[in-house]
Amino acid sequence: DISKKRCEVHPKGKHVTIKEISFDSEYFFTALNEHKYDFLISSSALHWSEDLDALFKQVSATKLPFAFSLFTSGTFLSFLSNLEVTSYLKSKEELIQLFEKHFVGSYNVEQYTLSFTSARALLQYIKKTGVSINKEKVSVGKLKNWIDSKPSLELEFEVLFFYSDNR
Repeated sequence: DISKKRCEVHPKGKHVTIKEISFDSEYFFTALNEHKYDFLISSSALHWSEDLDALFKQVSATKLPFAFSLFTSGTFLSFLSNLEVTSYLKSKEELIQLFEKHFVGSYNVEQYTLSFTSARALLQYIKKTGVSINKEKVSVGKLKNWIDSKPSLELEFEVLFFYSDNR
């Protein structure tokens, strides 16, 4: 992950290597090819890549098996709509197309909803988890208007899970 904070809270294990690196850096691509890894796992982080197509191409070249999950543009859909903000995340169709371009494997889409007791709890959840609303700041005025509108206190998520033995 590129976030030191996310790396610090990641579960640790004897056979787990956690790296704080940009997925788009030459260092990352070099590390993928120079180190011995058995399996690549990314849980809800790859959506931060500036060039997912190039990243998938590099991962494909490693011939390493992997499991990835990525949030899609269906995540926070109602919340973003109420704020009149567009998601920066790729659609499930775009992600599937990229996956099929570089890999033979399987994928599935999961949708779920979380409910909150208050608007404040919902906003704190978004901040705490690191799942961003969009790459730009949402104005305080828009957030206040949303809170004043007595909003739904639910967040919907759409997550795409990819798996490939990549051999």
